[in-house]
Amino acid sequence: MPFGLCNAPASFQRMMNGVFSDMLGKNLLVYIDDVTIFSNTFEEHLQDLRKVFTRLRKENLFIKPSKCTFATNTIHLLGFVLDQDRVKTDIEKVTAVAKYKYPENRTELRAFLGLAMYYRRFIKDLAIITAPLNKLLRKNEPFRMGMPQLYTMLEIKFLLSTEPVLATPDWTKMFTLYTDASARGLGAVLSQQDDQGRERVILYQSRATNKTESNYGPTKLECLAVVWAVKKLRHYLIRRYFEVVTDHSALKWLFDTKDPHGMIARWIVVLQEYDMKIKYRKGSMNQNADALSRAPLPNGAQGGAEQ
Repeated sequence: MPFGLCNAPASFQRMMNGVFSDMLGKNLLVYIDDVTIFSNTFEEHLQDLRKVFTRLRKENLFIKPSKCTFATNTIHLLGFVLDQDRVKTDIEKVTAVAKYKYPENRTELRAFLGLAMYYRRFIKDLAIITAPLNKLLRKNEPFRMGMPQLYTMLEIKFLLSTEPVLATPDWTKMFTLYTDASARGLGAVLSQQDDQGRERVILYQSRATNKTESNYGPTKLECLAVVWAVKKLRHYLIRRYFEVVTDHSALKWLFDTKDPHGMIARWIVVLQEYDMKIKYRKGSMNQNADALSRAPLPNGAQGGAEQ
């Protein structure tokens, strides 16, 4: 089975379910190529591990040691942290907003306020809360981030990273992925609509561009943002239909290009594994992902927020 095909993940999942059919739900869970083994005691865990290894060897399947974790009380799985007591939010998923840098000028401040205003329907009295920041946008007001402004930013970051802005993913509903790119960085927001038709954030993501990427043209940058986001959020998006919203109209016809070549062609091959539709949205309406791309986390840092 060649990888990269739209139905490859479903075929692989079906194969893995067949291999471990008698163990599923008892002491083992499988999500495509992620195998999670759980046991009550360390002695039982060793027995379960031996049984899994024996089964893998019998079916001529291989694992990569550097991607394995053994005999631990806590694991990171599908965007959550699981331990012996409960399921918790992965703290790394909060950093894209929690570590959003303090603005150094009015342009950066407007980007941050644009992110907050995008979710204003969920934040009570947002206009009152943001008053100290809005004051800095006045024509004759000197730009100085004093204590009132710093406290306001901390409060907004907290509000953006908790209920009701954030929501737990509903696997019965469609995901919408917002992406944006600038020479400085890439930004993405994964969201869903709730039962009232309101858009709820599942997580935020951002990262800085490297020296080579910062020289890409607009189309290439926006395509990079999509490829990076879907690969980063693979466990949410694989095997399900979703929509990608971008503020670059060129990407709408990207998959219809008759003779793609070079890096763009390789990226198209990566994206063909996903059941997705790209939609164009004017930049002024895409402020959630835009703000994250303008103030990205440094390369190597993990960015996001998830309830």
